[in-house]
Amino acid sequence: LAEQGRIFGRQSNLPAYLLPIECSKATNLTAFKVALVQSLMPKDADFSEGDPLHWTEPYRARHRAHLAAMCRLLGQQLSAARFANRKVTTQRKTQLDLIVFPELAIHPDDMWLLHRLSDSTGAVIFAGQTFVEHPYLKKPINRAVWLLRQESAAGRQIIRAYQGKEYGIPWEKKAGVAGHRPYQDIVEFKDNQGVTARLTGAVCYD
Repeated sequence: LAEQGRIFGRQSNLPAYLLPIECSKATNLTAFKVALVQSLMPKDADFSEGDPLHWTEPYRARHRAHLAAMCRLLGQQLSAARFANRKVTTQRKTQLDLIVFPELAIHPDDMWLLHRLSDSTGAVIFAGQTFVEHPYLKKPINRAVWLLRQESAAGRQIIRAYQGKEYGIPWEKKAGVAGHRPYQDIVEFKDNQGVTARLTGAVCYD
């Protein structure tokens, strides 16, 4: 309780939760590698103001194929870097520590693609999800998700932690998207050298 009080966001009246993770052996926080993925779908016009949760099956198929292509492209770029650096230790050169996808980029039904991407790159992922209905508010909300890797002798586990968005753009307010950010996630990385780093994420106006 004392620690929660120490990291409480007093100006925003927001509790913060520290999420420590065990990094892979290849992680070196003094050379932290981040990839920013700029996907092309969805566009503003692809959302319905009348129902931000609505997707047609043909569009969902296109959107899923686009996300799969972006994940594949990232893997190919890492492979190209590996061949370009054959004289250097390849494991470190081809590993990523963090991959960031933009706001509203990932449909919740396609999270399995990001699990595969995390396994192939060794990276923690922070990604904006498309609008989802909150189970208690019964309204659509805008949120992001952390995919946090825990690696130990027992194997790897991927844990999801959600980061809500409080302050919507005018379009979201008009479409009935509710602001919902009950807490702030802070992810703590620690490498084998004992170096620690703390990262947090915010969506758009937040």
